[in-house]
Amino acid sequence: MSRVTFHTKTAQAEIGGAERHWWAHLCWRLTNGVLDIADPWRNDAFDRLWAMVPAGHHLKAPDSRYDDRTRAGRLLTAIHVGSGRDVVLEHKGHRIDTFGLILNTALAVGSDAVRLAARLHGSCEIHCWVEDNNREWLAGLIEEGVATGVLRKSFPDSNHRGYDEVIKLLRHPEHRGPVVTSYSVSEFWPGVHLLDRQPTDPEELYDIPPGERWDRSMYKQQGAELKPDDWTSFRFGHKLSALDVIAVDWEARLDKAIADRRI
Repeated sequence: MSRVTFHTKTAQAEIGGAERHWWAHLCWRLTNGVLDIADPWRNDAFDRLWAMVPAGHHLKAPDSRYDDRTRAGRLLTAIHVGSGRDVVLEHKGHRIDTFGLILNTALAVGSDAVRLAARLHGSCEIHCWVEDNNREWLAGLIEEGVATGVLRKSFPDSNHRGYDEVIKLLRHPEHRGPVVTSYSVSEFWPGVHLLDRQPTDPEELYDIPPGERWDRSMYKQQGAELKPDDWTSFRFGHKLSALDVIAVDWEARLDKAIADRRI
């Protein structure tokens, strides 16, 4: 079963991978609610989003089976799962990454606990981290999220693992220093791609002492720090959310994203 691991230099704690699927679901449902295009009739947001779908996209393939309501459902699904080379939305020939759009919507409209779910979902597998002096702050956010139900508790009668051990690790008096995440389905931590150079032999990685491997990997970390300083203002990638797409001045907002080279 997949898992998200929180690492210190000398210890680690895990939560079940099902929690990451919950983060994804939470972010998507918020975005779906903001877009509100399930009923497309006389819906400006649906018309606008449909116009942003490239002409050659499979959503616009002629097919008499699909009426407006069905098109809305297919469009929502494409936005939800769109990634990689599938350009679902574009503005004046510039792709709008839908994964970033979903994450940024949750960051814009959510509570601190929802923001944490979005940040972890968007960057746990690229090793987001919290510095030692902010560990108590993060532990408090997690406790708040569990208390409100945004983050889910451990269930003794199931294999779902919640945040109890992570909170303990964040507050541990001995295992100090930064706490870094990894996702079991992708790159482990410390990862070979974060070292100063690529080992020529995979076995060479394990010849590097664990402490040195950690230090060299930590030195490479940039841009994924969880910290209170920018907690409410942080946005992923193009910084656009569903709120920008449905805004009255939506075109000016997207034009600015092009001018700033965010899309």
